[in-house]
Amino acid sequence: MTSFPGPVPQEALDYFRHKGLQPGFDYRDVWRQEHAAAFTVAKATQLDVLQSIRDEVEKAIENGTTLAQFQKDLTPTLQKLGWWGRQQMRDPLTGETIEAQLGSPRRLKTIYRANLRTAYAAGQYQRAQRTKRALPYFRYSLGPSKDHRDEHVAIDGTILPVDHDFWSTHMPPNGWGCKCRVRQVSQVEMDRRGWQVSDAPQVKHRQWVNTRTGEIELVPEGIDPGWDTNPGLTRLESVNNLLVGKLETADPVVAQTALRDLVGSPLFEGWIKHPEGIFPVMRLTPQVAEAIGAKRSVAVLSDETLRKNRNHHPELTLADYRMLPAIGTDPDLVVQDGEQTVVLIKRDERIFWAAIKATATGRQTFMTSFRLASKDGVKSLIKKGKVLYGQWPK
Repeated sequence: MTSFPGPVPQEALDYFRHKGLQPGFDYRDVWRQEHAAAFTVAKATQLDVLQSIRDEVEKAIENGTTLAQFQKDLTPTLQKLGWWGRQQMRDPLTGETIEAQLGSPRRLKTIYRANLRTAYAAGQYQRAQRTKRALPYFRYSLGPSKDHRDEHVAIDGTILPVDHDFWSTHMPPNGWGCKCRVRQVSQVEMDRRGWQVSDAPQVKHRQWVNTRTGEIELVPEGIDPGWDTNPGLTRLESVNNLLVGKLETADPVVAQTALRDLVGSPLFEGWIKHPEGIFPVMRLTPQVAEAIGAKRSVAVLSDETLRKNRNHHPELTLADYRMLPAIGTDPDLVVQDGEQTVVLIKRDERIFWAAIKATATGRQTFMTSFRLASKDGVKSLIKKGKVLYGQWPK
């Protein structure tokens, strides 16, 4: 890729702009999903060097700058900062002094291509979340490289739904220099070309030792270590996790106001229509969080749970889902029912029933279901469960 093929997707630029700076000595020091939130270049341990490279990459994404122009613009800056050629550097992890390759035309080529391709892939995936009703499938195809990995040739032409788990590890690029790509496909095109949805490829893994951490990892065959992620999916998860973290640490009153505004916003309405990842919907009172063993008081609703909930309880409206913050902060009754906790609130003769569950570690709290309940259903729940908090209004 010497530049983006066609107009630069705004999603690609947004993905890159949201990255912070993360100095690192080795490319394995910033690993896998961390790349979705941090911009890093191996051996770029000085912030001024890293910022200069980042600025040029952003300009390249925004303006469609070619590789040749990128190298021409950035080389003098890096040479002035002393980040060029081969130099002696001390590895902060091992204390060993090695001869390291800093700036060079070849390194700038790698930086340019890796960052543009991952940004483009992230933007493409995020855009697909909005357009998957009309274009529900991704089709994998080989890029213009002269030689291809055998494993990539084997999956050429694979067609699977946009949300299939396969794309969580095999969304191109799938390694250093990989030029494979995916294209969204409509059902109309599928029918016209006689294409069928593929059987999901069997993914084989190999063991790989990360010598920086000593960890043994399983990496899909045909994918370079660290590239078995979907940058767009990872970015959505990172943004949601960051939001949950901010709501968790904020003053309770501020957090509740922010959560109510968030769930009342067009952003939540869009997420309800096209869910992806998780969305914070409820901040539990300290008493409730403690009672269920939750270390985090912010409960999240996942896309999978929402889809199931809409199938089982289609009567619930957007306005009903916007009740969730109030249910967590001002519940009438909280009852332990087996492995789940049921939080109830009564509003205008309607009874809202939200089931929540903390993970085994207590570090995440999920809402597992949401529905309207009957008076008899509440009586039955109280009879068989254990009341943790509150008293049911008469």
